Amino acid sequence: MSGCMKKYYWICVCVIVVLFAVQVHAADSVLRKGSGRSLKGEVISQNPNKVVVQTRLGIDEEVPVNEIKSIRFDIEPDSLVAARNKFVSRDYKEALNALNDVDIDDIERTLVRQDAEYLRACSTARLALGGIGSAGKAVKLVQQFLKDYPQSYHDYEANELLGDLAIALGRPERADAFYQKAEAPWPESKMRLSLSRGRGFAAQNNYEKAIESYQKILDSSEQGSVAERYRLAATLAKASAMAEVGQGKEGVDEVKRVIRSAGPGDLEIHALAYNALGNCYRAMQQPKEAVLQYLHTDTLYFQDPVTHAEALGRLAQLWDQLNQPERATHVRKTLNAQYPNSPWNR
Repeated sequence: MSGCMKKYYWICVCVIVVLFAVQVHAADSVLRKGSGRSLKGEVISQNPNKVVVQTRLGIDEEVPVNEIKSIRFDIEPDSLVAARNKFVSRDYKEALNALNDVDIDDIERTLVRQDAEYLRACSTARLALGGIGSAGKAVKLVQQFLKDYPQSYHDYEANELLGDLAIALGRPERADAFYQKAEAPWPESKMRLSLSRGRGFAAQNNYEKAIESYQKILDSSEQGSVAERYRLAATLAKASAMAEVGQGKEGVDEVKRVIRSAGPGDLEIHALAYNALGNCYRAMQQPKEAVLQYLHTDTLYFQDPVTHAEALGRLAQLWDQLNQPERATHVRKTLNAQYPNSPWNR
């Protein structure tokens, strides 16, 4: 064998060895919340409560769904990887753009196809909840997903989305049926759904029931940063409901306490807080003071579409009440341009 042939032979051998090694070591990867490490292996089964991964040592390891941040599968389109990364960072528009390059019908593995379908349905739903895109279309996508994948590890979250979408579509009386299906066996799920149920009752002007739902969160013995965040959100939502039943001053005091304790960079809590403060003053028939609070959200804490749209909607109503039609018109144009399908545009 000539020198060139030998060189070519060994190059081919090396390529084969590398490809074989890649195949041997390729695996699904389950990234846990709060951890930089992933569990490697093959996802062999799933249900709404857990995912089972067979590790490289042949051990079946169960991962509770509430501990999963994301799953990356062994063989999946690059565009699906990009879409998932955008989804995790809450950039739902770009997630959908990336999914446009994924031919779902060409995906053979059910788990991978399921993830692509879910990312599409969930991204569409989250945009719709912010007033971008059709909530009706989102409902159909989520319902179809649940029909096609009844044992998905996304089941609880999908049902919760249907409850949220029912409220957004002006049918809050339908929301609780979905929230019941969304109740998972871990404590943070119960806290989050009590918050959602409270919003549903408030949307039906049933403020006493809303207060009861929020109080369940405040009475919870759960500890940790996630539980504390739900308590802050519940405190603010409860303050708004209290104002509607004649306890506006107490509501204002609660909101101001949260604002004092929240970190300056906590944009989400500040947006919720200033909207709640505006709601309290509005219920107390103090429109000028209410305007000032909603303007905080509009000018400083506008990053979340849901809270920003609420602030704009309330501002439009209050500017009308204060005989400022030009300002009301300007706010409505902004609301329509940024969140064309928001309930606050009705």
